[in-house]
Amino acid sequence: MSISSAVEEQSSATEEIARNVENVAKSSEITKNDIIILIEAINNMIVDLNKVVDIFTRFKLGSMGTIFVNAKLVHIKFVKDVLDCVVTRRCDFEIKEHTMCDFGKFYYGEGKQIFGDDLEFVAIEEPHKQVHQLGKLIVDYIKQDKIDDAKENIKILMENVERLISLLDSLMEKYK
Repeated sequence: MSISSAVEEQSSATEEIARNVENVAKSSEITKNDIIILIEAINNMIVDLNKVVDIFTRFKLGSMGTIFVNAKLVHIKFVKDVLDCVVTRRCDFEIKEHTMCDFGKFYYGEGKQIFGDDLEFVAIEEPHKQVHQLGKLIVDYIKQDKIDDAKENIKILMENVERLISLLDSLMEKYK
């Protein structure tokens, strides 16, 4: 092997190593950014929980308003569990269908009778359903070690959570 071909081979190998290092760096940056986004989402949920505590201290909610407060708290915890699953890979919690969680049972039963004419109440159905379905999908992806697929669905989950929380907040205020 000539010196020039050895140098050419070494140069080619060095370029490939540089590309691989760059790819690892980019991948690490994406993972770091995803974790920062998850932490920010959890912190936003904590802010929401503090708002609920504030509502309890400022107002005496009637039983109808309490239903929506409880739904908000439970669903914030559900999403926190999903996000914790993504970060820690510990996913040992039950994921119920949207019709089987306590709020879902209320929504499709007594809730429809009491609030069935309220457009905000009716509008809760789709984001509530999506929160449960996306949460389950994300956890299933994590259990299958499909981390990238899980992360792709987090933004959609969070958009639905924000919509659900917004509607619940509005209903809490309306029925306090």
